[in-house]
This record gives sequence, structure tokens and C-alpha cells, in this order.
Amino acid sequence: MNRSKYAVSLLAVLVLASTAFAATPQRKTGGGVDEKATPATEMKAGGKPRLFVATSAETNETWANPITRQALESALVNSGRFEVIAGAQRDNLLKEQGFANSDVVSPSDSVKVGQMLAAKYVVSGTCQSVTVDSTRTGGIGGALGGRVGMGGDRELSSKVSAKVQIQLLDLEKGTVVLSRDYDEKGGESSMGTKSSSNKEEAAYRDIISRVSARFVAELGDSVPIDALVVLVEGNRVALTAGSAAGVKPGMRFEVFAEGEAIKHPVTGKVLSRKTFKYAVLVVESVEEELAWASIKRTFDDAGTEDAVPNPGRVSAEMSARSMAGAAGAGAGDGKKKKDKPQD
Repeated sequence: MNRSKYAVSLLAVLVLASTAFAATPQRKTGGGVDEKATPATEMKAGGKPRLFVATSAETNETWANPITRQALESALVNSGRFEVIAGAQRDNLLKEQGFANSDVVSPSDSVKVGQMLAAKYVVSGTCQSVTVDSTRTGGIGGALGGRVGMGGDRELSSKVSAKVQIQLLDLEKGTVVLSRDYDEKGGESSMGTKSSSNKEEAAYRDIISRVSARFVAELGDSVPIDALVVLVEGNRVALTAGSAAGVKPGMRFEVFAEGEAIKHPVTGKVLSRKTFKYAVLVVESVEEELAWASIKRTFDDAGTEDAVPNPGRVSAEMSARSMAGAAGAGAGDGKKKKDKPQD
């Protein structure tokens, strides 16, 4: 697939995603506010973001797809931050829905599969190329350590290179959350190795494992942890997301409330909502499905910070979301900072 075709397909993802989730049924929250019954609202109850992996390859190597998928799924599962839909489960669904190739899911099909699986995200991995740079004896007449190379042309050493693109797509918003391109080398070998295809496969497995881990490590800030305030006791707040959702002591959360919808003047489609931040919390202790945090800063309706944190600004059923750089960022939150609320 060339880049122009990929760009067109990606555009199809964004258009389909924005229209597909716009028709999602509404439901009432505890506060009596209508919300879309989407994966995002389920995450506020303490669940992990639900996603699946779709892979493709621009090479003729049949092993590229399964290796790419296995590496990405392993990295995502090991992170503990996501609910990863297993390849076998996804493949069974694809087979039931009539998809011809369970290993390759086009960007436009990803939206359909995401809806079927109630997934919020899809991680798309593309193996763009796998190449080998070899040094050889040159056969009879070739130099080998000052001696004439005998016995035909033989490989002395080789280096395998791979180009990979990995993206995280938000199926509800129809946006690319994170996109990275990797050009990696690996799999150096010396004379006497196995066949070239086995060598390339082993080297690619090592490369894709490394870049998958690096990509997933970047997702912490790109994919926030959503929760709800379940209890307020003085300066302590309990959130509906714990260690099972990836919450750790020292993480910062902002508590906010959604205001009126911002709609398209012609179509009436909800483009966004005004949000108002009321508090900044720092997690102190974590249970499996619950986190206890202390209130460090609070804000009034106009976004002005209170001179002294006011626990009365926070109430049950308010939304909470982890902040960028949240892990281990608890120190210093008692200081006054110019931190405008979202709007």
C-alpha cells in the first residue's frame, strides 16, 4: 500500500468513526445528565481502555503480520494499562462477519470491528520493509583475510533493517492519538548462519518487540485514565479506578464537570463540550478497583484558584482524569500555579 492510498484509507477511518459513534444510544448518569453509552463512559467506572490490534505489511514476507501482532499485543498486555482483545477472539469475530483475511484489517474495517468489540482504540502496526545488508566472500577470486575465497560465494556477515509504522487511533473521536515511524537495525550475524529467510524473521521479531515496547511506553500521557469521584471524606477523595486500571501512587488527577455542548451551527452535531476544572488530586494509595487521593488545589466556577484547598468543590459522580506526566508527579502540587481550567 503506498502512502497516498494509506492517507485516503486513514481519512476514511476518521470520517466513519465520527459518524459511527454519533449514533450511539444515550443513557442517564447518576447525576441525571445524558451521556453517550460509549467505551469512554465505561472507563469512568474504573475499567481499562479497551482496544485491539490490527496489522498489515507492505512486504511479501508472510511471517511479518503475525509477528507484528504478537509483539504489539504482548507489549500492551504487559503494560497493565489496557484491556487487549486477544487475536483469536478478534479473528473469530472477523470470520463470523465474513472478512477474508483475519491478519489484515484495513483502516476502514477497523472502525466496524471496533464497534463490534466495543473498543475505544485500535493500535495499527504496519511492517513497511525488511531488508538485509550482507558482506560476502565473492566466491573464487574474492579476498578473504588475504587468501583466495574457495567454495563459492559465501556470506560473511549481515545486518537486518526494518521500517515500521505504529499508530493509535481513537475510534470514538475519529482521531490519530499517536503515530510513530521506526527505522531500526538488528539481527547481526556471521558466516555459518541459517537461511536468509529464517535470519530475517528472527531479526524482525527482535526489532518489532523493541519498538512495540517503546511505543506502548509513550501511551501513558496519550491515553489518560478516566474515573468518577465515588466518595469525599474531608480532604480525601476515592476514585473508581485502581491498580487494575493502571493507577499508581503519585499520579495526578483533575476533577472536572462538563458544561453545555458546543454544536455545529448547521448540522447541530455536538463537536465538544465546555469543561470546568474544580480540583487537582494526588493519589496516595491504590486498591485493585479504587484509588485514594488527597486534594491539593481547588478552583471556583470562574476558574480562580482558592487560596486554601476547598473540599466542598468536589462531590460524588464528578469526572476525574489523569493528567499529562501524571506518574510520580505529586511533588510540589501544593504550590500555586497558573493553571487555567479547561474550557
